[in-house]
Amino acid sequence: MEDKGKGTLNDHQEATDFIGSLPYSVQQRLFNFAEERQEIGKSLIAVLREEARTLQLYDAIYADVDTDYDLANPTLSRTIRDCIDHTGRVPDGADRDSLLRECPQILDAIESAYKKHAIGQLGT
Repeated sequence: MEDKGKGTLNDHQEATDFIGSLPYSVQQRLFNFAEERQEIGKSLIAVLREEARTLQLYDAIYADVDTDYDLANPTLSRTIRDCIDHTGRVPDGADRDSLLRECPQILDAIESAYKKHAIGQLGT
């Protein structure tokens, strides 16, 4: 009977290969994220893969939008993360309301960049 409390050598190799294939900036954030997780073995690898996808999507959206709009980093960061968390739509709330007043085009830009990069990640 397999001990579900420990990762296998294959799990470790899979994680090493997977993490090694990521950009350095994503690796660092992924390591920080992993330190906070309770999962181990295949469960941890699955969580890390999803977080890596999210981080790469975030970076791509941020790069697209930041070059065209002058918006404070914390607001832009939160808005992009919210868009990712809500599958491509910036949710209603204080940031959305503020952006609608200050720079309404940025909401469309973030949501469009999400569509562009999310489709690119899925390979469709």
